[in-house]
Amino acid sequence: MGVVFGRTPPRAGAGSKAVRQVRQTAQLAGLGAEYRLFEERPQRPGAVLAVYQHGLVYLPNRWELHVLPWREIAGIDLQRRPGTKVLTGVCLRPAVGQEVSFAPEVFERWPGVSGSEVLDLVSARFDQLGAEVRTALDRGGRVPWGALELDASGVHAPGYSLWWRELTRVQDLSDRLLLFDSGARHQAALHVPADEIPSRMLLLDLAEEQYLALHGEPLPVHQRRANPQFGRVFHSLDLGRLQPPESSRVPRLRESAFRRGLHGAPRWYTSETGFHSLALYNHGFALAVDSVNSVTAYHWDDVDRVATHDFEVVAHGEPVLNELLFPGARKWLASAVLETHSGYLLDRAEAEFGKGRTFRLGSVLLGRDGFGYRGWTHRWEQVVSVGTSGGEAKSAPAVTVRIEGEDTLRIEAAELGNAQAFLTLANLLGGRRR
Repeated sequence: MGVVFGRTPPRAGAGSKAVRQVRQTAQLAGLGAEYRLFEERPQRPGAVLAVYQHGLVYLPNRWELHVLPWREIAGIDLQRRPGTKVLTGVCLRPAVGQEVSFAPEVFERWPGVSGSEVLDLVSARFDQLGAEVRTALDRGGRVPWGALELDASGVHAPGYSLWWRELTRVQDLSDRLLLFDSGARHQAALHVPADEIPSRMLLLDLAEEQYLALHGEPLPVHQRRANPQFGRVFHSLDLGRLQPPESSRVPRLRESAFRRGLHGAPRWYTSETGFHSLALYNHGFALAVDSVNSVTAYHWDDVDRVATHDFEVVAHGEPVLNELLFPGARKWLASAVLETHSGYLLDRAEAEFGKGRTFRLGSVLLGRDGFGYRGWTHRWEQVVSVGTSGGEAKSAPAVTVRIEGEDTLRIEAAELGNAQAFLTLANLLGGRRR
């Protein structure tokens, strides 16, 4: 066993009982040469981490022992300091077993241990995986990437492809990536859950490299909500899944959606029992309800109202998602529908404004200079603020618009069809004071 990183590892059998246990485990697992070994309390019982040529062994306490050969790592993700490549966390997901997270502050408390060195070592699989993927792409191959596939032309989801040349920006939400293309400014073309691909951060790195090569400038990346404890990832239930459920009705859902003009890669949702399924597209959704054995698709143009205050989606005058809104799911599913519907309306409004036309949102007619409601026209420059009110037993939920020199205008949410879309447009177009 030679000198690695300027230090000669202690001879086998030396050290505490925990160190001997770790080394024996590594030998049995065939992890090869020991690169570095870290102890929480040298020569006394405590945590031990050892990194080897082909993997690592981590003993965080007396009850847990993690053996992680690099070849068995199904997923690895990194947390970086915003705007830099400095690591602040590493999470390893083995093909079988519990994911293991490493944060630098844990190891900084160990005598003589550098947290940054630990992260560099345990993230070795990330560099290996990156090299493998880049080599395959350079050779013109297509790389399976969890629920996706990657090649030199773009990112491919079931039924939809996002081309590198059309990628405009990425939003990194820690538990998922949102990829935007030139076709829709406000609505992501692909929602990629972190637990459905081998590495969210490597996909982000590849996207940045492709964008720089094509455009000669950095890819716009927006980050939000870094997890306080990396590795304890709270996956938002409103994401849906890229892969369809195992159901005989999936072909019928796809066909129904296609006939209604819905294209691209949907996000899939199922009820707890699996009897009901929803495919959520950028331009609408397809719904399968088991109790009546029906499959129906709705374009957003069919929808009268989407609201989260009562978790209701109304199309052609009838609520359409009640069967799928099983206990505990009403809020997040209605929120996912609201977000997607809002993105569609914002894109339509932007297209109309670009042609010098107005855009109708329920009872309100919006333009670049102002909006009309019940026969009155109000200029955006007169608007002081926009907010919400109501939603309780005493009053219906509404949007409130404070107008300079006039009484506050109250527009019930039911009149707008999508109050969130109105609020967003009002803030994009609106007054100099907001």
